Amino acid sequence: MLKVIYEHINEYLIIPIIVALTLLLIKPFLNRIFRRKDPKSQLGTWIVLYSFMIFFLSYYQNDSWLFYSFISLGSWGINLNLLIVSILILTLAYHISKFFTKLFLPAIYNRYHLDVGIQFTFNRLLHYPANPGE
Repeated sequence: MLKVIYEHINEYLIIPIIVALTLLLIKPFLNRIFRRKDPKSQLGTWIVLYSFMIFFLSYYQNDSWLFYSFISLGSWGINLNLLIVSILILTLAYHISKFFTKLFLPAIYNRYHLDVGIQFTFNRLLHYPANPGE
């Protein structure tokens, strides 16, 4: 019994555990680098999370449990792969939009001396198409 558990861990879990621990060790260094520019930045944490999600999807891409439909809506089957990719895309679009509005737009606003109301309008116009749920 223990031999079977050991073989299962060696075959399926050892590499993801090593990758997760490595990413967790890298996270403080990434956060320190990005917090030099913005003290409240969580970019290092998000890079680690997205890296692990992409690794997870690519490592288990041939396993049937990742594509097993646990909810069916007509001809659509919802599986774990679909949920992970959907979350990845939505959160990535949100963070790219926030990054763009914080880093690039203030320089444009200062250059053209735009009013605060116009700045808010441009921020919303650029943020909402990337994030339709907000």
